[in-house]
Amino acid sequence: MHYQPTLVTRGFYEVAKKTIPEAFSEPRYARFLDHLLFSRFLDEDSGYTVSPESLLADMEDMGHKLRGKSRNYNRATKFPREFEEATGLTLLDAPYNFKKHRASAYDLTNLPNILQEALKVELLHPPIDEYQGVYLESGESWSDSAEEKLRRQFIAAKEQYMARSVNRPDIDYLNLSSRRSTFLQRGYKERKSAAREAINRIPDPEKRASAIINLNKIVTFEPFYQDSYNSQRIYTSGVSLQNFSSTVREAILKPSKNYDLKAAQLAIMATHWDVVEIQDLVHSGEVWVRLCHSLKLPLNLKDSVKRLVYSTAFGMTEVNLAIRYGQVLGQLTSGADSSNTSAKTIQYYSDELWENKYLGALLKGRKQAMKRLQDTKQAVDAQGQVFRASDFRSDWESGKKLRTMMAFEMQSREKWLMEPIIKLAQENEEKMLITLWLHDGVYIHYHKTDRSQKLEREMLRRVNQRAKEAGYLTTLELVAKAS
Repeated sequence: MHYQPTLVTRGFYEVAKKTIPEAFSEPRYARFLDHLLFSRFLDEDSGYTVSPESLLADMEDMGHKLRGKSRNYNRATKFPREFEEATGLTLLDAPYNFKKHRASAYDLTNLPNILQEALKVELLHPPIDEYQGVYLESGESWSDSAEEKLRRQFIAAKEQYMARSVNRPDIDYLNLSSRRSTFLQRGYKERKSAAREAINRIPDPEKRASAIINLNKIVTFEPFYQDSYNSQRIYTSGVSLQNFSSTVREAILKPSKNYDLKAAQLAIMATHWDVVEIQDLVHSGEVWVRLCHSLKLPLNLKDSVKRLVYSTAFGMTEVNLAIRYGQVLGQLTSGADSSNTSAKTIQYYSDELWENKYLGALLKGRKQAMKRLQDTKQAVDAQGQVFRASDFRSDWESGKKLRTMMAFEMQSREKWLMEPIIKLAQENEEKMLITLWLHDGVYIHYHKTDRSQKLEREMLRRVNQRAKEAGYLTTLELVAKAS
């Protein structure tokens, strides 16, 4: 993960520098403050900001020590403490399961009130474009030359990662093909302008502002793919197109076509956990309609219901699931957590979840899966490879190890279903390009549109045949363009 500076309003920068001048005494401290204030990479258990070793090294201009072969950066715990001593700010920390445990999650506890209030405003009203922003780390205004410098740094970081051996041929291919691609390099300003137009049409002001902040961080639409410890998924480094809605991605990547593995995680859970109710739900072809109806929620809240379901699959604690359910219903605020929500309220929403026909069955299946993992102390990936509990760097006491192992099994099967797409792209490099990988979806650019239908049919056939043979009730489908 690499550091991406945030563009803020001049007013916010001046408030931050005036209230915590020590945080701007060295660039590395300003970068860490930037990350703590604006990153949305949060630990679901604690709500703290995840700070991987690779990111901290990048903030200290030592990223090369991790991306090279020696990996001799050893300041992942020292640097945050130096930040505390220099700034007078206090950090709460919690271990985070990432890259062989080389990460912690941090939360600022004594941010000055005036800065807290300014931050609330900034998160809703960021600079609407680059020309109105300054970089929080330096106070310097945006410029073409500053962005070009950041772009060169991004490419250097990606190429250093590519030079390492990570034993992931799929990631190697995706990084190499995107690095060579002229499609992803051309029309950058036009693509960014199209993205802003799409963002401006987002009705929710918080989501719109968050998308603007993320877009202001991006200096290239070329993905930088990385491996992630405890998961076979393919992630992008930092803020990327993976973080945007489909309408924004479509505006940037057109004329790429978007394909989605329909209700993939539900289909995998239904089969892998043998949950009959979910099998029937997926087979109906009306997954989100029926789920929303069962929760007495309108269909326009489908995305919120999806996050609730996927949080179940990926091991969110029952306490946090209950709180998220209350938030989906609109009865708990977005800031609700276990520290400010009563045990009685949490129990109420937990009972409601268990009583729901579909989510109750899903929770029952999850409980049985966790018991199996607890008893066998091993997880099995999609190809039958066994991973011992000791391979997962998280603790038993909190239940996090079990939840990590469970998510690993789900994500392994999702990745296995999608693998034929990479194989087909490798076989047809002169005809097609994977412009963005999305775990259970993908964007494809066909170099010659007259050949796209044949390639598309073959891609769908390979993925859907694999799903059918494995008994997963899902199919890869072309996503209709947003109106």
